Amino acid sequence: MDLPGDIFSSPLMVGGHIFVGCRDDRLHCLSITNPFN
Repeated sequence: MDLPGDIFSSPLMVGGHIFVGCRDDRLHCLSITNPFN
């Protein structure tokens, strides 16, 4: 995952999504899927 700035917060995982704060003043969300299901 390439972001336009540094990650400054700890990642938070909630219900299959990972949220991180970035130095571009935005909260980014990455959706996670399980390829083994």
